[in-house]
Amino acid sequence: MLALGGCTTGTSSGSGSGATGSSGGATDRASGPVACDQVDPQTWSPFQTARDLVAVATSGEAPHPLQPGSTVGPPTITDPYPTAEAFLAQSNVPDPDARLQVMEDAGYQDGVETEYAGVRPFKVQVLDFRDSGAVADYLTARLPNICARGGARAVTVFEDGDGISWIDPLGATHGEFILGSKQVSLILCECDDPDALATMAAWHDAWIEGYGSSASSSES
Repeated sequence: MLALGGCTTGTSSGSGSGATGSSGGATDRASGPVACDQVDPQTWSPFQTARDLVAVATSGEAPHPLQPGSTVGPPTITDPYPTAEAFLAQSNVPDPDARLQVMEDAGYQDGVETEYAGVRPFKVQVLDFRDSGAVADYLTARLPNICARGGARAVTVFEDGDGISWIDPLGATHGEFILGSKQVSLILCECDDPDALATMAAWHDAWIEGYGSSASSSES
């Protein structure tokens, strides 16, 4: 399950060159906050992508949250989720049978969670579904769990309108957005960062810059 228990281990890893992409123009920006229970993923306007983001996360090619222009490098821990059952086996959802049905109806394809140890550890989770509409269906079912258990009484909506961010009671910053047929979940332990939400917005923007294309284009 995507969670961070503390902010006190070693030095965060990451290397490589910055990603490039076709969306352009993204900056560290966000709007909000709004009440968590007022968020409707069905109204989001996600970018599309031609990239296999499960492979991107697994390989360490994902953008680094704390080193702009760099990639994260090899993960400290990698947990693959080839099936919805594998994902739910490690989750804390209150009704796994109902969630399994939602994931199957949304055409679950594949997934992975990668963890990076450090003074400010972080995690990346990518779940792949049939299409962006199916991801919205999944997130609609997931959102009540976020609101109830994630401390997300209020969330910030990314300015691109494709996802949300929030800070949980332990101080970890979360980002959740749709990119093509993928749900991307990010956690960053920035416990003493007064600009944590801006840091998360910039990380989100790096994903869009690196892998996103026009929200109106078809995924290939």
